[in-house]
Amino acid sequence: MRTEEVLAAIATGLWRWDNAAGTVTLDAEAARLLGLPPEPGSYREAAVRSRFHPVDWNEIYGVVNLAVAEGSLAEARLRIVDERGQVLRTVRSRSKPV
Repeated sequence: MRTEEVLAAIATGLWRWDNAAGTVTLDAEAARLLGLPPEPGSYREAAVRSRFHPVDWNEIYGVVNLAVAEGSLAEARLRIVDERGQVLRTVRSRSKPV
């Protein structure tokens, strides 16, 4: 079984957020979890950020900045919303910001 198949089976996606470039690269499962077409691709930061509930975005922003300062992991639960702001699902994010 390929890594992508295993991650999809456990509803886990991979993403890379490039602050300097203002882009986010998602695998197919991460895109699906964010309510985007389920295919790998790169998106503008604003397009991905718009999928997070505004309150959760503010929280994760602080959590990531703290993790960068401490050299630790950033973990949070995030509500994913559609274009109308309706909550689609809640996901858990765990990342190692650099």
